[in-house]
Amino acid sequence: DPHTNLVLGAEHFGRLLKRLESISKALLAYNAGLSRLRQWERAFGDLPIELLIEALPYQESRHYLRKILVSSIYYGYLYRGVSPEETVRLFFPKAFNK
Repeated sequence: DPHTNLVLGAEHFGRLLKRLESISKALLAYNAGLSRLRQWERAFGDLPIELLIEALPYQESRHYLRKILVSSIYYGYLYRGVSPEETVRLFFPKAFNK
């Protein structure tokens, strides 16, 4: 049932986002699992999230996050007038604080 899948997926993602406080990390955990994200954080913990994503051993997870980011940029701009930079800031806030 698509409606149930959307509701449950949104609830699960919402819990991950609240717990991880990072859209990028929540998306990675949603895609690959929280334990796998923790494993990657231990392995690549000294890297900022935008570089950690590129270091991931799973191509599927790297592509998943890129696809969500690009779609968010398009839809944010088309439907809400949000600049691409503003959307990227949501995914990688620390990259802009330097």
